[in-house]
Amino acid sequence: MIEPALRKLIGWLLPLVPAFVAGALSGSRRAWTPVVPALLVGLTLAVVHTVTIVLPGAHPTHGLRWALSLAVLVLPAAAASYTGAGVASVVRGKDGRSR
Repeated sequence: MIEPALRKLIGWLLPLVPAFVAGALSGSRRAWTPVVPALLVGLTLAVVHTVTIVLPGAHPTHGLRWALSLAVLVLPAAAASYTGAGVASVVRGKDGRSR
């Protein structure tokens, strides 16, 4: 059995690690590029929960307001994505190439 604290940590890392990696792999030096993976990762849970609520025959445990409130996950996903892009640019150096 997994400890509750470890479960919470895994729950936070699950959307943040892909956002970090996607931000690092975005490759462009434009400021808006890491926003795309942040939106994709951050909104995925909100969209999935909203779709499961509106499906016929679904028995959701929470309401629509709770499902839409998951869109707030865009903020930590954006922070992780921009951090990944920043780390990647430092690793690439001034020339934009890998060291």
